[in-house]
Amino acid sequence: MVPPDLIVGATPVPMILGFVLLMTSSRPLVIVAMVILGIADGAQLTALFAIRHRESEEDGTRSQVFITGSSLKITAASLGIALAGHLGPSSLRLALTAAGVAQLAAPAVYGILS
Repeated sequence: MVPPDLIVGATPVPMILGFVLLMTSSRPLVIVAMVILGIADGAQLTALFAIRHRESEEDGTRSQVFITGSSLKITAASLGIALAGHLGPSSLRLALTAAGVAQLAAPAVYGILS
């Protein structure tokens, strides 16, 4: 079994590849990109739940950890969508590049916070 910490740290790499493939105009490559992004995102979310479960205590704080973590994730996603909404109409490539840079920064931020 792969440790969830390794999965969270490693999944940004295939996600960046997926964003790069999305920049192509090839329909088959865009489909491959979506499959890669879906698998990586699913693995990352599952690993994140495992880490939250492992790091929180059973005394009632576990639900608070999950709710706070989910709230932060939804807030960050909303901010990302707002940014993409401004970048998308002017340049789809710029929006996808920003998403890739965010994924590139994720392991560094994870390392700092853990």
